[in-house]
Amino acid sequence: MSAADPRTAPEPRIDQDRLSEIPARWPVFAGLGALTMLLGLALIFSTFFLTQTTALASGWLMVILGAFQIAGAVMARRWIGSVVATMNGLLYGGIGIVLFSDYAGDSAGLMLAVAVLVTTMALSRIGLGLIKSYTHREVSVFHGAFGLLIAGMILAAWYGGLLWSIPLLLGIEVIFSGVVWMAFAQALRRHGEAGS
Repeated sequence: MSAADPRTAPEPRIDQDRLSEIPARWPVFAGLGALTMLLGLALIFSTFFLTQTTALASGWLMVILGAFQIAGAVMARRWIGSVVATMNGLLYGGIGIVLFSDYAGDSAGLMLAVAVLVTTMALSRIGLGLIKSYTHREVSVFHGAFGLLIAGMILAAWYGGLLWSIPLLLGIEVIFSGVVWMAFAQALRRHGEAGS
């Protein structure tokens, strides 16, 4: 069999060819990743404040993160991972709205709503990662599995009424999103260097 034989050729990565269509703005995506990780740290450190203040601040941080995720997805629209980033942005914004709209209300309902949104986000990452072939899809699947773990921890905290755990757990999840953006920036950088 020759090297050009389709039976021996490796399965092409769907977005490898599309990386060249994305402008070489890897520093922008690296900055987005760094900013996302910093906002994740801010969520984690917000657990040291009063519960109502934490929920309100965490809500606004999640809405801001949602906007950043959607902006990044628009800039990387030719990358298949931009679908996940768009879903992340919408769900982060949804979590933020739930957090700051009910910050003085029923903490049990709030935690349940956040757990449902995190589960939705995690399952979408896992589903897309298993269905489509794209750069760093294994990171997306792992991120989804980690999100399911976080949703389970939120539900466990819900049972104990530990509202303070929401920003801590969401902060960890958001830092992981920042790592994904950094990995995407690194892939763009390597692709640009290989093309030069």
